[in-house]
Amino acid sequence: MDFGEAPSQLLENWLREPALVKRFARHYSSLSEEYHLHWQQKQTTSPAPPPPDPELPENVIISLLKYFAQSRGILYLDDVHRSSWDFSIHDPPSRESLQVMDLSESYCHLKREIYPLETPWHQGEGDRWGHAYTKFRNMICGDYHAGYYGYLLSEMYATDIWETFFKADPDCKDAWRRYRRMLLEKGGSRPEMETLRGYLGREPDPGPFYKGLGPPTWPRQSSSRYLSGGS
Repeated sequence: MDFGEAPSQLLENWLREPALVKRFARHYSSLSEEYHLHWQQKQTTSPAPPPPDPELPENVIISLLKYFAQSRGILYLDDVHRSSWDFSIHDPPSRESLQVMDLSESYCHLKREIYPLETPWHQGEGDRWGHAYTKFRNMICGDYHAGYYGYLLSEMYATDIWETFFKADPDCKDAWRRYRRMLLEKGGSRPEMETLRGYLGREPDPGPFYKGLGPPTWPRQSSSRYLSGGS
């Protein structure tokens, strides 16, 4: 489970590179004649405005990705909170303590301790406000069973793979072939960590993940050839 989410999390990195977003993000009206006609029919001014630029403007791309980079720390703290609560209900001091545990109170109390933003507790609601834990699908009806922490751990693995093999050239076919053959094709035929170490040629390194929590530099070097109009 520790590695289970890594392949899908790895792919998320392509959506965080301005150059790559610029290549595929398009205004829907440019995708087909049908969509263009749909856009035209929605216009209410006369004369109709000119067709929108099919490409997402560079400043919009940068703003979106800056927002993600600046908010990812908060998103990870949310995962830390959920993982901690996951552990607390799967490893209680005793069976009796779990039977009397107030799930809302324990969930909200942990969030208040970990999350830096204000909650209803700060407005005098105490730690029994709401039932946010019921939206925690992985816990309520999933099969993680004290394994939610794996989301963060597998993202560390995914970031290590991205920085090591793909960031310099996200289109490198040799890197993709090696990834498919040495990691994906192995599947569950042997322990996942054994496969990962063989692919990396070393132990996994958390450094790239920690580095990603710092302030980003824009534009990224790997984006320059696309943002400047190259191919």
